[in-house]
Amino acid sequence: MPGFMLNLSQISNNAITNVEINLVAIAFLLVLLFGRRRVFGDHPIANNLFTLLICLAIMCAGCEALSYMLSGREGQLIHVIYVAVDYFLFLSNLVFCYVWGMFVVFKMFGNLDRIKKNIILYSLPALVLTLLLTVNIFVPFIYSIDANNIYSRLPFGFIPYIIDYGYMIYSIVIYIKFRNTVKRYFFFPMEAFMLPAFIGSLIQGLFFGISVTWIANTVALNALYLNLLSERTFIDVLTGVYNRGYFNRCLKRLGTGADDFASGMMIDLNDFKAINDNLGHDIGDMALKDVGELLIVNLPDGALAARTGGDEFFVLVPGSLTPTVDDIRERIEQAVRAFNAENNRPYTINFSIGTALYDPADGEDAEEKFLKRLDDAMFAVKSDYHAIHGAYRDTQSM
Repeated sequence: MPGFMLNLSQISNNAITNVEINLVAIAFLLVLLFGRRRVFGDHPIANNLFTLLICLAIMCAGCEALSYMLSGREGQLIHVIYVAVDYFLFLSNLVFCYVWGMFVVFKMFGNLDRIKKNIILYSLPALVLTLLLTVNIFVPFIYSIDANNIYSRLPFGFIPYIIDYGYMIYSIVIYIKFRNTVKRYFFFPMEAFMLPAFIGSLIQGLFFGISVTWIANTVALNALYLNLLSERTFIDVLTGVYNRGYFNRCLKRLGTGADDFASGMMIDLNDFKAINDNLGHDIGDMALKDVGELLIVNLPDGALAARTGGDEFFVLVPGSLTPTVDDIRERIEQAVRAFNAENNRPYTINFSIGTALYDPADGEDAEEKFLKRLDDAMFAVKSDYHAIHGAYRDTQSM
């Protein structure tokens, strides 16, 4: 098909630059696609959504590069291909924003129930824009491609931007609402993705002929990936609190002035072995997830919760916090009682909680003595619990 062969000499220098930028974006996205690790553990939905975002970005960058290569080329076949490429470019961009909103919801809540309940409302803007883009092929009002294959923006060219940005704004609202109400610990700074993506699309929207949206989104996806790797390093995937590694790092900084943690709690889930033995390990995991969520929701800002192994959790409390460690313990115990009364679980959550103060005057042994005081305090509470509930439970959970 000689007439279809692309001659770079017929492409303007500006278009060649834009093609090169998008090809660079594709190269980096392919490296991310084939070199990434499973940053979400065994969560296929999260892994699939993140993979889909990368694939959609590759598709958008490819369509945009091809669009610049076709611009101004003569021929009816070129025209048909050009129209199809731009149509799929707009649709791919829309689907990218649509999937991003789903990804954020899943990252915040661990499921898509929030979207499933309102799937029609959530999908309505995307469906409307798809319809408008389809109509635009026959009656141009958003953009046009004339007989000479020259692309032009039309008066209603702002519509795709409004709907695409609408999904982005939705994700920001979900993120802010979640952080303010649930206060979950995670390495998911929204700005790592949103800032480069927003700046890139804004520049391209304001200055026609500049193609930086998808190189900016490539930077955004790589920044997001690095933050997700950090989360896998320091967060306990099952419960959502910090893991032993991060907790140990915080302990090493005690007394150095880097942190002001002054007290702590050691928390052990009573009868956890009995839950695992009698109900199965899946139910045991559910109980641990409930414990992590109870800690995340009920700890004040600044306090740090970590799971150090099995059913053992620690909480570090800064001395600058108004609620004391005993106040926080009481809040957690009240939350556990409310949880047991309101939730139909096949188990009852019950804690043994020991509290202690960190004393920098202990010198080089301050960290070790702090942990020993916590362990002794928790063991005393646990012994009282088993003295009341009998020796059988004592052998099952200690």
